[in-house]
Amino acid sequence: MTMKHFLFWIAAADFLLVLAIRGKTWVPYKTLLTTLPDVQEEIVNVHNSFRRNVTPSASNMLKMSWNEDAAANARTLSSQCNPENSYIPDRRVGEKFCGENILFTYSSIPWSDVIGIWYDESQYFTYGILNRTNKRIDHYTQVVWATSYLIGCSVTLCHQRRSKRFLYICHYCHEGNLVHLLEPYKAGAPCSQCPDACEDKLCSKFYTFSLLKIGCSHVMVRTYCKASCLCTTEIK
Repeated sequence: MTMKHFLFWIAAADFLLVLAIRGKTWVPYKTLLTTLPDVQEEIVNVHNSFRRNVTPSASNMLKMSWNEDAAANARTLSSQCNPENSYIPDRRVGEKFCGENILFTYSSIPWSDVIGIWYDESQYFTYGILNRTNKRIDHYTQVVWATSYLIGCSVTLCHQRRSKRFLYICHYCHEGNLVHLLEPYKAGAPCSQCPDACEDKLCSKFYTFSLLKIGCSHVMVRTYCKASCLCTTEIK
Protein backbone atom coordinates (compact mmCIF):
# COMPACT_ATOMS: atom_id res chain seq x y z
CA MET A 1 0.00 0.00 0.00
CA THR A 2 1.42 3.39 -0.94
CA MET A 3 1.88 6.27 1.52
CA LYS A 4 -0.94 8.07 -0.26
CA HIS A 5 -3.30 5.31 0.71
CA PHE A 6 -2.21 4.67 4.31
CA LEU A 7 -5.36 4.25 6.33
CA PHE A 8 -6.50 2.80 9.60
CA TRP A 9 -7.87 -0.69 9.27
CA ILE A 10 -9.80 -2.01 12.20
CA ALA A 11 -7.07 -4.53 12.98
CA ALA A 12 -4.14 -2.16 12.39
CA ALA A 13 -1.34 -1.49 14.87
CA ASP A 14 -1.25 1.79 16.81
CA PHE A 15 1.71 3.20 14.88
CA LEU A 16 -0.06 2.65 11.59
CA LEU A 17 -3.08 4.44 13.00
CA VAL A 18 -0.94 7.50 13.70
CA LEU A 19 0.47 7.47 10.18
CA ALA A 20 -3.03 7.19 8.79
CA ILE A 21 -4.36 10.17 10.72
CA ARG A 22 -1.42 12.35 9.72
CA GLY A 23 -1.38 11.28 6.12
CA LYS A 24 -4.98 11.52 4.96
CA THR A 25 -7.03 14.37 3.60
CA TRP A 26 -10.25 14.77 5.51
CA VAL A 27 -13.43 15.95 3.82
CA PRO A 28 -16.81 16.83 5.37
CA TYR A 29 -18.87 13.71 6.00
CA LYS A 30 -21.98 15.17 4.39
CA THR A 31 -20.13 15.58 1.09
CA LEU A 32 -19.61 11.79 0.95
CA LEU A 33 -23.26 10.73 1.17
CA THR A 34 -24.23 8.54 -1.75
CA THR A 35 -27.65 10.10 -2.12
CA LEU A 36 -25.79 12.95 -3.86
CA PRO A 37 -25.63 12.56 -7.66
CA ASP A 38 -22.09 13.99 -7.79
CA VAL A 39 -20.90 11.35 -5.33
CA GLN A 40 -22.54 8.56 -7.33
CA GLU A 41 -20.85 9.84 -10.47
CA GLU A 42 -17.47 10.01 -8.73
CA ILE A 43 -17.74 6.43 -7.48
CA VAL A 44 -18.72 5.10 -10.90
CA ASN A 45 -16.07 7.12 -12.75
CA VAL A 46 -13.24 6.08 -10.44
CA HIS A 47 -14.19 2.43 -10.74
CA ASN A 48 -14.43 2.62 -14.53
CA SER A 49 -11.08 4.40 -14.74
CA PHE A 50 -9.40 1.61 -12.81
CA ARG A 51 -11.24 -1.07 -14.79
CA ARG A 52 -10.21 0.26 -18.20
CA ASN A 53 -6.55 0.51 -17.18
CA VAL A 54 -5.88 -2.94 -15.70
CA THR A 55 -2.66 -4.81 -16.46
CA PRO A 56 -2.78 -6.90 -18.55
CA SER A 57 -5.56 -5.21 -20.49
CA ALA A 58 -9.06 -6.71 -20.36
CA SER A 59 -10.93 -7.96 -23.40
CA ASN A 60 -14.34 -8.28 -21.69
CA MET A 61 -14.49 -5.59 -19.00
CA LEU A 62 -18.02 -4.24 -18.59
CA LYS A 63 -18.68 -0.57 -17.96
CA MET A 64 -20.11 0.02 -14.48
CA SER A 65 -23.20 2.07 -13.73
CA TRP A 66 -24.92 3.14 -10.52
CA ASN A 67 -27.70 0.99 -9.10
CA GLU A 68 -29.94 2.47 -6.44
CA ASP A 69 -31.16 -0.90 -5.16
CA ALA A 70 -27.58 -1.97 -4.48
CA ALA A 71 -26.95 1.39 -2.81
CA ALA A 72 -30.04 0.97 -0.62
CA ASN A 73 -28.74 -2.40 0.57
CA ALA A 74 -25.34 -0.88 1.29
CA ARG A 75 -26.96 1.97 3.25
CA THR A 76 -28.97 -0.45 5.36
CA LEU A 77 -25.88 -2.46 6.22
CA SER A 78 -23.55 0.47 6.84
CA SER A 79 -26.08 2.00 9.23
CA GLN A 80 -25.52 -1.04 11.48
CA CYS A 81 -21.86 0.00 11.88
CA ASN A 82 -20.64 -3.59 11.62
CA PRO A 83 -17.35 -3.84 9.68
CA GLU A 84 -17.74 -7.57 9.04
CA ASN A 85 -18.87 -8.77 5.62
CA SER A 86 -22.63 -9.14 5.43
CA TYR A 87 -24.69 -12.23 4.67
CA ILE A 88 -25.08 -12.89 0.96
CA PRO A 89 -28.93 -12.74 1.04
CA ASP A 90 -28.61 -9.14 2.30
CA ARG A 91 -26.80 -8.27 -0.91
CA ARG A 92 -29.41 -9.35 -3.42
CA VAL A 93 -30.72 -7.11 -6.20
CA GLY A 94 -33.50 -8.78 -8.15
CA GLU A 95 -32.13 -12.12 -9.33
CA LYS A 96 -28.53 -11.02 -8.80
CA PHE A 97 -26.32 -11.53 -5.77
CA CYS A 98 -23.77 -8.82 -5.17
CA GLY A 99 -20.19 -8.77 -3.97
CA GLU A 100 -19.03 -6.45 -1.21
CA ASN A 101 -16.03 -4.28 -0.33
CA ILE A 102 -15.77 -2.68 3.12
CA LEU A 103 -13.46 -0.10 4.68
CA PHE A 104 -13.60 1.15 8.30
CA THR A 105 -11.70 4.35 9.09
CA TYR A 106 -11.17 7.03 11.71
CA SER A 107 -11.33 9.80 9.12
CA SER A 108 -13.84 10.84 6.48
CA ILE A 109 -11.75 10.48 3.33
CA PRO A 110 -12.83 10.97 -0.30
CA TRP A 111 -14.42 8.07 -2.15
CA SER A 112 -11.59 8.19 -4.67
CA ASP A 113 -9.15 7.37 -1.85
CA VAL A 114 -11.37 4.57 -0.54
CA ILE A 115 -11.56 2.91 -3.95
CA GLY A 116 -7.86 3.54 -4.44
CA ILE A 117 -7.07 1.66 -1.23
CA TRP A 118 -8.96 -1.36 -2.51
CA TYR A 119 -7.28 -1.08 -5.89
CA ASP A 120 -3.82 -0.81 -4.31
CA GLU A 121 -4.02 -4.51 -3.48
CA SER A 122 -3.13 -4.97 -7.16
CA GLN A 123 0.54 -4.74 -6.15
CA TYR A 124 0.14 -8.23 -4.65
CA PHE A 125 -1.76 -9.60 -7.65
CA THR A 126 -0.27 -11.26 -10.72
CA TYR A 127 -2.72 -12.20 -13.44
CA GLY A 128 -3.14 -15.95 -13.77
CA ILE A 129 -0.78 -16.78 -10.89
CA LEU A 130 -1.85 -17.92 -7.44
CA ASN A 131 -1.25 -15.34 -4.72
CA ARG A 132 1.09 -17.02 -2.24
CA THR A 133 1.59 -14.00 0.02
CA ASN A 134 -0.43 -13.28 3.14
CA LYS A 135 -1.67 -10.06 1.55
CA ARG A 136 -5.30 -9.62 0.58
CA ILE A 137 -6.21 -9.13 -3.06
CA ASP A 138 -9.96 -9.78 -2.97
CA HIS A 139 -10.92 -6.10 -2.71
CA TYR A 140 -8.90 -5.39 -5.85
CA THR A 141 -10.27 -8.35 -7.77
CA GLN A 142 -13.83 -7.30 -6.93
CA VAL A 143 -13.16 -3.77 -8.21
CA VAL A 144 -11.96 -5.17 -11.56
CA TRP A 145 -14.25 -8.21 -11.82
CA ALA A 146 -15.31 -8.06 -15.47
CA THR A 147 -18.97 -9.02 -15.08
CA SER A 148 -19.70 -6.82 -12.05
CA TYR A 149 -21.44 -4.01 -13.89
CA LEU A 150 -23.78 -2.48 -11.28
CA ILE A 151 -22.54 -0.67 -8.19
CA GLY A 152 -24.11 0.96 -5.15
CA CYS A 153 -22.28 2.32 -2.11
CA SER A 154 -22.79 3.95 1.27
CA VAL A 155 -20.86 5.58 4.10
CA THR A 156 -22.04 5.92 7.71
CA LEU A 157 -20.62 7.90 10.62
CA CYS A 158 -20.42 5.47 13.55
CA HIS A 159 -19.98 6.47 17.19
CA GLN A 160 -18.06 3.72 18.96
CA ARG A 161 -16.02 3.68 22.16
CA ARG A 162 -15.99 7.45 22.51
CA SER A 163 -14.66 7.88 18.99
CA LYS A 164 -16.02 8.52 15.53
CA ARG A 165 -15.44 6.04 12.75
CA PHE A 166 -16.61 5.87 9.17
CA LEU A 167 -17.86 2.69 7.54
CA TYR A 168 -17.65 2.60 3.74
CA ILE A 169 -19.44 -0.18 1.84
CA CYS A 170 -19.78 -0.85 -1.88
CA HIS A 171 -21.90 -3.59 -3.44
CA TYR A 172 -21.04 -5.01 -6.85
CA CYS A 173 -23.57 -6.88 -8.98
CA HIS A 174 -23.12 -9.49 -10.28
CA GLU A 175 -20.85 -10.57 -7.45
CA GLY A 176 -17.20 -11.15 -8.20
CA ASN A 177 -14.51 -13.32 -6.62
CA LEU A 178 -16.20 -16.51 -7.78
CA VAL A 179 -14.32 -19.81 -8.08
CA HIS A 180 -10.83 -18.30 -7.89
CA LEU A 181 -9.04 -14.96 -8.02
CA LEU A 182 -6.49 -15.79 -10.70
CA GLU A 183 -8.39 -14.21 -13.59
CA PRO A 184 -11.01 -11.61 -12.62
CA TYR A 185 -11.33 -10.75 -16.31
CA LYS A 186 -10.17 -12.14 -19.64
CA ALA A 187 -6.84 -10.74 -20.74
CA GLY A 188 -6.65 -9.46 -24.30
CA ALA A 189 -7.07 -6.45 -26.51
CA PRO A 190 -9.54 -4.00 -24.92
CA CYS A 191 -13.14 -4.67 -25.96
CA SER A 192 -12.16 -7.57 -28.24
CA GLN A 193 -14.73 -9.80 -26.51
CA CYS A 194 -17.48 -7.24 -25.99
CA PRO A 195 -20.87 -8.51 -27.20
CA ASP A 196 -21.72 -5.15 -28.73
CA ALA A 197 -20.47 -1.58 -28.31
CA CYS A 198 -17.18 -0.41 -26.82
CA GLU A 199 -16.56 2.86 -25.00
CA ASP A 200 -13.01 3.79 -24.00
CA LYS A 201 -11.82 0.21 -23.42
CA LEU A 202 -15.04 -0.90 -21.68
CA CYS A 203 -17.96 -2.92 -22.99
CA SER A 204 -20.70 -0.31 -22.93
CA LYS A 205 -23.68 -2.22 -24.27
CA PHE A 206 -24.46 -5.77 -23.27
CA TYR A 207 -27.35 -8.00 -22.40
CA THR A 208 -28.28 -10.08 -19.40
CA PHE A 209 -30.23 -13.28 -19.67
CA SER A 210 -32.72 -15.16 -17.56
CA LEU A 211 -31.74 -18.81 -17.28
CA LEU A 212 -35.43 -19.63 -17.41
CA LYS A 213 -35.25 -18.76 -21.10
CA ILE A 214 -31.66 -19.36 -22.16
CA GLY A 215 -29.41 -22.11 -20.83
CA CYS A 216 -25.73 -22.20 -19.96
CA SER A 217 -24.91 -23.70 -23.34
CA HIS A 218 -25.34 -20.22 -24.79
CA VAL A 219 -21.97 -18.47 -25.10
CA MET A 220 -23.37 -15.16 -23.85
CA VAL A 221 -24.76 -16.76 -20.70
CA ARG A 222 -21.51 -18.60 -20.02
CA THR A 223 -19.56 -15.36 -20.40
CA TYR A 224 -21.75 -12.80 -18.66
CA CYS A 225 -23.81 -14.93 -16.26
CA LYS A 226 -21.09 -17.38 -15.32
CA ALA A 227 -22.08 -17.48 -11.64
CA SER A 228 -25.35 -19.13 -12.61
CA CYS A 229 -23.56 -21.78 -14.62
CA LEU A 230 -21.31 -23.18 -11.91
CA CYS A 231 -23.72 -25.65 -10.31
CA THR A 232 -24.03 -29.26 -11.45
CA THR A 233 -27.74 -28.80 -12.11
CA GLU A 234 -27.26 -26.05 -14.68
CA ILE A 235 -29.72 -25.79 -17.55
CA LYS A 236 -28.09 -27.15 -20.71
